Amino acid sequence: IRFVSEDVLALLDVPVLAARFDITEEGLRYLRQWVNESGIRWGIDDDNVRELELPATGQHTWRFGLTRMLLGYAMESAQGEWQSVLPYDESSGLIAELVGHLASLLMQLNIWRRGLAQERPLEEWLPVCRDMLNAFFLPDAETEAAMTLIEQQWQAIIAEGLGAQYGDAVPLSLLRDELAQRLDQERISQRFLAGPVNICTLMPMRSIPFKVVCLLGMNDGVYPRQLAPLGFDLMSQKPKRGDRSRRDDDRYLFLEALISAQQKLYE
Repeated sequence: IRFVSEDVLALLDVPVLAARFDITEEGLRYLRQWVNESGIRWGIDDDNVRELELPATGQHTWRFGLTRMLLGYAMESAQGEWQSVLPYDESSGLIAELVGHLASLLMQLNIWRRGLAQERPLEEWLPVCRDMLNAFFLPDAETEAAMTLIEQQWQAIIAEGLGAQYGDAVPLSLLRDELAQRLDQERISQRFLAGPVNICTLMPMRSIPFKVVCLLGMNDGVYPRQLAPLGFDLMSQKPKRGDRSRRDDDRYLFLEALISAQQKLYE
């Protein structure tokens, strides 16, 4: 994981995550400016950079930028460098507390990055979902149901594996993909035809005529979806005529959307 600055800051656009680390919308605006001006680009630290088999320079990582910000709280850049690090002046005064909140987020990300890297038996994965939700989210009344659903689906995945008496260690990626698929299925129950304007996912057999059909997220390379095959997927290694193709499914859904649009199609 590269921990690109834009990707990390995008996490704070999620209100329940920002609330966990006491970062407000105004505080996030300050942090975006500070992260950019302090030179943070990607990588937790030099060790993270080396893990990706790239040369470590000691600069442009989160550790480098946070050190500049925290140093700026203690001294001014006019006083010169401290251990080859130039203080960042903007992160001073009362708003400097924001740097500590940002550092807490990065510390949690680094802890979980290391903890989730190793394969584990299924029973050891069971409490991980709840622990992660507690570490990163402060749910409110509107999001508590979503958090509960995520944990229920996670527990169901683990229970099925244990019920099959599968005892080998598994990687997080396998459980993550299964969880994502189940959550996508949960969204099938979303309200449809509930009013004059309907927002929904593309689904087969839903080609009901509408005057106007608008499609979002139809970027090249994103749709039709191109999913990397799993290492144990023998069907992808030796495909045969008649095998299901996710790409063909997406193309068919797009055709149904075209047929449904009576007057105008926007994409």
